[in-house]
Amino acid sequence: MSRDVTVKLMLDTDDDTAIAAFEEKLRGWLRTQPAVKTVDVMKPARWHGEVWREARKSYYGSKLRNPYARTELNT
Repeated sequence: MSRDVTVKLMLDTDDDTAIAAFEEKLRGWLRTQPAVKTVDVMKPARWHGEVWREARKSYYGSKLRNPYARTELNT
C-alpha cells in the first residue's frame, strides 16, 4: 500500500541560498528513509493578479458586459 503525503513548510528567511541548502538537505534525508519512494519539491506559487486578468480576458473576452445595459431589444 502506498500513500501520497503533502507537507507545507514555511521558512523564515529571504536568503535563496539558505533555502536551496535546506531543501537539498531535506531531500537527502528523506531519500534515506526506507518508506519514502519519491520526493518532489515544488516552487511556491505566488498570487499574480496579471496572470488571472489575462486568463479571464482570454475566457470571457476583453470586457465583461454590463447585464443591465440597454440593448437593441429594450431601447
